[in-house]
Amino acid sequence: MTQLRLTTNPGIEDIVEQELRDRATAVSCCLTQIKRKPFNLEGQILVESVDEKELLSQIALKARSVFHVMRQIYHFSVPKKADFLETIKQELLELDIPEMEGAKKFRVTTQRNGRHLFNSIDVQKIAGAALIERYQKAVSLEQYDVNVRVDVFDRLCLVSVQLTKASLDRRHHLVWRPRISLKTTMAYAMLRLGGLEEKTRLLDPFCGSATLLLEAATMFPHLELYGSDRREEAVRGAQTNIDTAKISHRVSLKEVDARDLDIMYPHQHFDAIVTNPPFGMHLGAEINFYQLYLKFLRGAGKILAPGGRLVILVGKGRGLFKRLVFKSGLFQIREERLVETGGIYPHLFICDRVDEIR
Repeated sequence: MTQLRLTTNPGIEDIVEQELRDRATAVSCCLTQIKRKPFNLEGQILVESVDEKELLSQIALKARSVFHVMRQIYHFSVPKKADFLETIKQELLELDIPEMEGAKKFRVTTQRNGRHLFNSIDVQKIAGAALIERYQKAVSLEQYDVNVRVDVFDRLCLVSVQLTKASLDRRHHLVWRPRISLKTTMAYAMLRLGGLEEKTRLLDPFCGSATLLLEAATMFPHLELYGSDRREEAVRGAQTNIDTAKISHRVSLKEVDARDLDIMYPHQHFDAIVTNPPFGMHLGAEINFYQLYLKFLRGAGKILAPGGRLVILVGKGRGLFKRLVFKSGLFQIREERLVETGGIYPHLFICDRVDEIR
């Protein structure tokens, strides 16, 4: 039995599960269990298989909705009155980690959440000392053979071996990168929720660095891709990233204010709009969100074909956005979910354009 633990954006765990099932089916891998939010941890997935561990690992390492992949080894809870760090040390001294046997060098990585009298560095030091004592291996933070994860969540400690060297979301080479950009894991989830398998044209009217368009180009080779942004700098930067990815023949970019979509694009031209507008304090502090959402929704309703879909992350003014959706009569909200991306918690809306606009 092989058990892997994967990390992702909180709020898209179901997307990870579906991707894993799709990939496993494609290679005839038998998944015996998938747990979303194991140990009540958001943004985590536990997957098990009776097949060879290499097969399950290959599936997980190809996942586009995942940050890191770890082979889960052991977990334990630390009693309230116990010395937390000493308990970690004693548990590791007794724990078998097969990967450590053949390794020359190792490192320890820790994610810590909760209220403790110690920090992540303290955990790494005590865990590293225990593993040195047990396995007599050297430590190297850069040139390591094994990365042992010792993660602490309140009183829970999870021990695993990390299989990813770098986060899997770093898959597009962005020559131009704004201060804030969308994670590719979230872009993947939004695109899957867009129902794009049988669609033809996709628009991102807040394209920024073109992350959504780059991800869409890989996921859906059949799509015609369009992007726009009101800032000339963003359009030029996005074009540079598109050119670098060698997909300029598939993507059309231009400078357009998202409040003028129905003026700048043909009506009923697009099958889907998937987008990530600026979030208040980060990029949109001076934006009038009432006018932005009102004009954007009106324009989007006109340029989307009947049955088209809008997938949008809304940070500031979520209640306002919902009221305007209902008031406009242009869309029906299919789903709303709270997600985490970049340390903030926007709501992800999936809206279907109504067939007859009143």
